[in-house]
Amino acid sequence: MDLRSGTHRPPGGEPFVALGLGSNLGDRRRWLEGAAAWLVATGAVEIAVWSRFYETEPVEAAPQPWYLNQVLSLRTRLSPDALLALAQRAEERHGRRRNGRHGPRTLDVDLLCYGGCVRWTPRLRLPHPAMVRRRCLLVPLAELGAAWRHPLLRLTPAELLAACGDPGRVVPLRDQLR
Repeated sequence: MDLRSGTHRPPGGEPFVALGLGSNLGDRRRWLEGAAAWLVATGAVEIAVWSRFYETEPVEAAPQPWYLNQVLSLRTRLSPDALLALAQRAEERHGRRRNGRHGPRTLDVDLLCYGGCVRWTPRLRLPHPAMVRRRCLLVPLAELGAAWRHPLLRLTPAELLAACGDPGRVVPLRDQLR
């Protein structure tokens, strides 16, 4: 147990931890880059790998602007619950207003997976239940080349993507300079 409240080092090494970031309001790229920088500045996470940025068609929502999405692979000593709380603080600090499910937003940060952790509570569901049916999450997750396997389905991100029936378009952003 770390001295910081709510943190721990999972047994057996570092788990594969991934956050999905998305924005479809305002300067989408600025929101994603700002959130990643803020998360690192907290000292609670280190970004191991970034996916490219992808423009993605909204799914499960009324007509709205396209999203910009990215997946980050993290190193952290935070527990899944503490990492979710940090992700929600990042959303709030970057203008997120909860105005209905699947509505437009400045920033959405989803905890996609935390190693082999399976959790289904009102506050936290791991792995993220929508991940397996959304190309906007699977394409950047598969890009990371993750050897991680969904703990229930036993499939890699690339295998989940191959089985995904989501017709939504996912297009790499042309300008990938940071």
